[in-house]
Amino acid sequence: GIRPLAFGRLKRPDGDWAYMVASETCAFDIIGAEYIRDVSPNEILIIDENTVKTGEVRSVKIIEDAPTPRHCIFEYIYFARPDSKVFEENVDKIRRKLGKNLAAESPVAHDANKKVTVINVPDSSNTATLGYASENQKLGNQTKYQIGLIRSHYVGRTFIQPGQDRREMKVKVKFNTVKGVLKDKKVVVVDDSIVRGTTSRALIGLIREAKPSEVHLRITAPPITHPCKYGMDFPSREELIANHYANEEEIGVALGVDSIKYLSIKKLLDSVPRKDKAGKEIGYCTACFTGQYPVPFDEETQENDD
Repeated sequence: GIRPLAFGRLKRPDGDWAYMVASETCAFDIIGAEYIRDVSPNEILIIDENTVKTGEVRSVKIIEDAPTPRHCIFEYIYFARPDSKVFEENVDKIRRKLGKNLAAESPVAHDANKKVTVINVPDSSNTATLGYASENQKLGNQTKYQIGLIRSHYVGRTFIQPGQDRREMKVKVKFNTVKGVLKDKKVVVVDDSIVRGTTSRALIGLIREAKPSEVHLRITAPPITHPCKYGMDFPSREELIANHYANEEEIGVALGVDSIKYLSIKKLLDSVPRKDKAGKEIGYCTACFTGQYPVPFDEETQENDD
């Protein structure tokens, strides 16, 4: 149950049903398919000729007493699109809660005659930023959400690029600032996570060029300290910025911000569902933050990654 798998169907012109699975429900939306439910951990779905005619899908357990699922919590933070459901929950709803909890833990106060300008790093932090801005305002801090960074959609994600120089070049091509929004403002930049720190450092450099009075960085995840062993192309521990510095203050200096705050593990877990619709406990994999891997992996994998 680490990775999500959604199950859907589409009525064909001949009247039969076509069935499909996808990691996110937004894939069904594109072709007009109906989301039915998630494929459960410890479940095999059998789709055969009878299914196509009658709509009956058989479900089989793999073992009787399966362990508690450990959903990848990073799906909610970064991987999934906000218009998707993963693990039967709306990603947009979870991300807004991440932003609200981050503001509750780490608000930014306005100055006497100057509102706090909150901007997102497009696109994965968009809805979390809305949550942060609204909660920061509720806490009594005059806050305005603004679009201060523009992203080119012709460039892919940066943390999986193989070479450091290539990543830095992609950041320069990928983002540009709206200078009139940022100049002389007290700016809070909300981002979903920091992996190597290359993207964040380059982004803060771009934002500084627009001459804000202050730049504060708020991250809707805890510090990433361990690589993923379950299919995601994360860097080794040596490449992760959180392992190079003793605390948030040192990371903030390295990135060039006036302050940086990460969401705590406790508030992260407070932001996600803890029970399913049947009332059963939901577990999460937080190994990239805690180093506690729920499923064993072989020693060769460990040696190669470390």
